[in-house]
Amino acid sequence: MERIDESKETTQPNFFLPHHPVTREDSSTTKVRVVFDASCKGTNGISLNDAICCKNVSSNTAGSSRHTTAPDILAIFSFGIVSVYELKTVTYGTTSAPFLATRVLQKLAEDERENYPAAAKATCEDFYVDDLYSGADTVENAAVLRHQLDSMFSSAGMQLRKWASNSHAALEGVPQADRALQSLVDLDKDQSIITLGLHWEPSTDKLKYVIRNEHLEIRTTITKRAVLSRIAKLFDPLGLVGPVVLDAKIFMQTLWTLKEKNGKPWDWDHELPQTMIESWNSYRSQLISLNDLRIDRFISCPSPRSLELHLFSDASQLAYGCCCYLRSASASGKTRVALLTSRSKVAPLKQQTIPRLELCGARMAAELYVKVRDALRIIDTTYFWVDSKFVLSWL
Repeated sequence: MERIDESKETTQPNFFLPHHPVTREDSSTTKVRVVFDASCKGTNGISLNDAICCKNVSSNTAGSSRHTTAPDILAIFSFGIVSVYELKTVTYGTTSAPFLATRVLQKLAEDERENYPAAAKATCEDFYVDDLYSGADTVENAAVLRHQLDSMFSSAGMQLRKWASNSHAALEGVPQADRALQSLVDLDKDQSIITLGLHWEPSTDKLKYVIRNEHLEIRTTITKRAVLSRIAKLFDPLGLVGPVVLDAKIFMQTLWTLKEKNGKPWDWDHELPQTMIESWNSYRSQLISLNDLRIDRFISCPSPRSLELHLFSDASQLAYGCCCYLRSASASGKTRVALLTSRSKVAPLKQQTIPRLELCGARMAAELYVKVRDALRIIDTTYFWVDSKFVLSWL
């Protein structure tokens, strides 16, 4: 952003963007970030987001979009003096920010595909908003990819930071200031990087879960609000601890059905019945065990000759779900099978038959397969497994 001269007259509309700081102690770079609230409505009942055109990232708008003339204006108060600054970059908090950020990456990859083929491919396929998760089969290829990415983004005036790898050689030449972890002189195996809710230890190349104190603290009064707040913090994007999260989903569904003596839904701030308090405390006390769990990030044989997906689905009166395993085989005949991802869903409150829930699980497996297939793009064969003859007959 840059300071603007308020004395100059302008016909452009200005908007002072509400904002506040958020502190993240676990961040390896920026400990304090600014959060912009573009959804905050003004005295006219309209917010900045209400006035912004939002496009889907897959929409072809490169030739139809027009430049906006309305800048975001940020007022900073310091020692009683009001200074006005104009934001010069994509502002997160606005509804258009995800599209703009992703479209810039796509355009850069399109323009530089011939000069940096590996970097362009990774940019189109391996970015999640502003984080890149990519890799290579060899250290040499990883180094080539890193150099291409660095050069391609530098050509556009952007610097990639927080580099991390399970191979020290792949990071050779990267300044310590641009690395995600501390100096290797004081190597700590517990150093991890948060990737989409999961913690990754580059030194061991394993994924882990971190259950913090707020999940474990015992409250004097356990309410529906307190329990739902804790459950919402259990984030398992790959479904690697599906049974643990599913128990929480079932407990949460039970909370929604809980009634007061007058027949109304249980109040958010009333203490739960003793039986439910005991069930919750038992569940909560076991969550700490997840901190000891380590899951291999790389789940294939080295240089696999074939890759197979095996999807299993099942159901009960309480829930249904599916899990996807990757089976890899090497040229020497060695095989490896490992859990890739899973999904689950609590059964509807309106009682359903087991065969119907089994069919719901089979459908979920088919939907999961499509996502995995599109993400990996290297699968040779896929098998679907179900133990219900009803489902097989219906299919």
